[in-house]
Amino acid sequence: MKTILLFILVLLVSCGGGGDSTRTVSFYGDSITSGTHSADPNRWSPATWSPSPVQHIAQLAGVQGIDYSHDGASSADATIHPDASTIAVIRFGVADSVRGMAPDAFAANITRLVGQARAQGKDVILTGLTHAASVDTQPLDNVMRERAQALGVRFVDVRALGPGALADALHPGEDYSRRIGEAIAQELRTIP
Repeated sequence: MKTILLFILVLLVSCGGGGDSTRTVSFYGDSITSGTHSADPNRWSPATWSPSPVQHIAQLAGVQGIDYSHDGASSADATIHPDASTIAVIRFGVADSVRGMAPDAFAANITRLVGQARAQGKDVILTGLTHAASVDTQPLDNVMRERAQALGVRFVDVRALGPGALADALHPGEDYSRRIGEAIAQELRTIP
């Protein structure tokens, strides 16, 4: 009997203790993150695009995702929620580009959000901005890249994937969004 119990104990320890080891990741952003927008609700509603970008990233990374993103969200109004997540993925910028937010104001918002996440003990991933046809997203993409470096947080360079097919003048098509999701999932998998 002792031998059996010892064998079970060794198995539990080698498998991580037998408990649920799934990490929880919170996602913050606009419609590029949530995968929904009002321009074409029949194509982009969560009911017709499943899994959503956040669900897709979570599945690929083997994590539990909490989606705080929504259509038209701005970094100015965002706050990091106190929850069970240990990682915060911050993907603002496209809606802020549409609104004409100044880079300095955007930088201050991102700095505030990173500070809130760190104060809660979360690791942070900032992502670059997707290409769009109707607005120049490069200035705020530059801010995200600079803030990641200055604040010492991880950065997923979405621009390095190149422009992909768009669903409309602003939003990535499903394939483009999924490629971006795969890059974010890959970065999530590197966090211990």
